[in-house]
Parts: sequence; C-alpha cells; structure tokens
Amino acid sequence: MSSMASTVMQSPILKSPHLRLTHRPPLVRHVTSPTHANGGLMPSVKHVASSHSGDGQMLRARHVAAALHTDDRMTVAYPAPELAKEIRKPRPFWVREWTLNDVVRIVFFTAIHLMCLLAPFQFTWPAFYTFVALYFVTGLFGITLGYHRCLTHRSFDLPKWLEYTCAYFGVLAGQGNPIDWVSTHRYHHQFADLENDPHSPNEGFWFSHMKWAFDRTYLTAKCGEPDNVSDLTKQPFYRFIESTYYIHVFGQIAVLYAIGGLPFVIWGAAMRYVWVTHITLCVGSVCHIWGNRVWNTSCNSKNNWWVGILAFGEGWQNNHHAFEWSARQGLEWWQIDMTYGVIRVLQALGLATDVKLPTEQQKKRMALENSLNLS
Repeated sequence: MSSMASTVMQSPILKSPHLRLTHRPPLVRHVTSPTHANGGLMPSVKHVASSHSGDGQMLRARHVAAALHTDDRMTVAYPAPELAKEIRKPRPFWVREWTLNDVVRIVFFTAIHLMCLLAPFQFTWPAFYTFVALYFVTGLFGITLGYHRCLTHRSFDLPKWLEYTCAYFGVLAGQGNPIDWVSTHRYHHQFADLENDPHSPNEGFWFSHMKWAFDRTYLTAKCGEPDNVSDLTKQPFYRFIESTYYIHVFGQIAVLYAIGGLPFVIWGAAMRYVWVTHITLCVGSVCHIWGNRVWNTSCNSKNNWWVGILAFGEGWQNNHHAFEWSARQGLEWWQIDMTYGVIRVLQALGLATDVKLPTEQQKKRMALENSLNLS
C-alpha cells in the first residue's frame, strides 16, 4: 500500500467516464475491477488514453494477454513489466520552484522527525501506550480501513456515521485530508508504475517513498487536479475536513499535551506519526521493488511479508493490484491481514455490507503461472 502519506502527503481508482485527460501524457491503462452501480465509480475495465499534441504516440502500451468475462466482472491479464530497465533521471528535488504548501510540508516533516530524538528522554509507559493505541486507531482504522479500502476502493460499505469516524481517524494520522489522499491513491492505481504514477518507483526509491509528497506542482503536472473524487467532494463532511485539515492535526497535538505533557506529544504525536507514515510510504515504495509476484498485474507490485504485518495487511501489494476492489488483501491463510479481520467483525455486526472478494475463478485467471502459459 502505494501509492500511499502525511500533512506532508496530501496524498491518492478512476473517478468515472468523465475523467479529464487533456493535460496528461499519452498512455493506455487497463485495470481489473468489479462493476459498480455507484455512478460508474468503478467500471469493469478502466481504459484511459490520451496523447500529446506533438507526437500523439502511446506511452508504454501493454499487450493484453487475455480478457475474460464473468457474470459481473472482467479480468484483464498483462505480461509482467520490466521495471528495472526504465529507471529515469530523477527530477531535481532542491533546485526547483517551491510552493508554500511544499515548504510547510517539509518543515513539518523535518521538525517532527527531529522531535523523535527526544523520545528516549521523554519515555513513560502511559506515553508509550498512547503511541501503541494511536498506531492502531490512526493506522488501522484511519488509513488502511478508512482512507484506503473504504473510501478509495469502495471494497465495502459502512453506515455514514462509521465511515466518517474512520475517515476522521485517518485525518489524525497526519497523512493529508481524505479528498487529496484518496485522489492520489486512485491515480496511483490508474497509472501504477507508469509515467503518471504519483509515486512511481521508476523515478527511484526515495522519490517513490517520500520525495513525491513535497512536490505538488510535479504531481499536478503528472496527474492533474484531484478531479477523480466526486463521490467525496459532493459530501459536506469531506469538504469541511479539507478546508480545516490543519486545525485537526495540530489540535490533536494540543490535546495530547494537555493530557500528558511533552511525553505524550513526543510519543503520541511525533513518534506515532513517523512510524505510521513511513509504514504507509513503504507500501508504495518497498512493495513495488522488493517481494514476490503471484498475479499477472500490469505493474511491478510485490507481496512483502514484513510490510504486510506492519501495515495491517497492506503489504500484499501484488494481491491488491490484482484485485484492487477486494476487501481482503492477504488472500492466503498465512498472509496476515488485520484490516480484513476488522472488516469481518464489522460484517458480523451488520455494519460492513457489500464486502467484495475475488472468486476462485477470478484468481485462477489472474494467476501469473496461467498467464505465462497463455503467451
């Protein structure tokens, strides 16, 4: 999970057939996805094409190895990409035009990392327990369950009060407001490992891990404005959070200080923020470089076991990119996926409905070994 973080990361499936493409580089993109009755938010096949006015050539068009229809879904298979051959010269990071938002993000990011140097001197058990509790509240309920699987991919439905609660926990994670985060991650899936990917590993590990989050101008040039989240922007709650985002982030720090003083700020805010943020960032960087592949996806996503554990199931990225709409990312019994465990509990309580999972037939058709036999 990654395509995926911070006050530094105003970070982001395809909006609908009305996605604006006039300012994006040329490409063709197909992604496995279920049909969805919600205004075409998740069409059966995402097919995006655009061209430069100059050459009109298609960028890295992939040959479809097989296209198979089922009752309500379509699976499209691709040959595995050769990522290592396409590392591009990184965009200059320091010598470029810096926007005010970029400066605010990098100052906040640097300051909160420096605050972590005080952690050994401000350790108390209550502060540490606060760190652990907020790791689960913001990381699991906020980012992986709320921002990612519920809002971004609509893998299941929640009552609005619970959806908004989980989204607010995501706000407290400090990884950006829901509208920007979801938009960036949807663009990541739409253009995964292509030139338009917001945090493409083709531009180097550190770009895909964190440098992309401090260059909003570059992201806008690559992807455009966040116009793929009309399902969120039409809701007053998310527009309110977008306009008041920093109040909630810094308000949380003030509350922690009022409760437990500096130890709670260092452990409950700084240490927890750094821990959760870098785990989230590893989903988009580490899991697109190191790990194993079992599914015939069009990107270089990998399953990485240790990120899977630390990120509550988000590290099974090859699984996720094969079936991005699936509420379950740890598809094997041994692939730990705590987020799906919580979804199962919510489903048993009648709170999570329309929980989407891949069928055995779909898994067979997306299996890498089967696709290789087709070629």
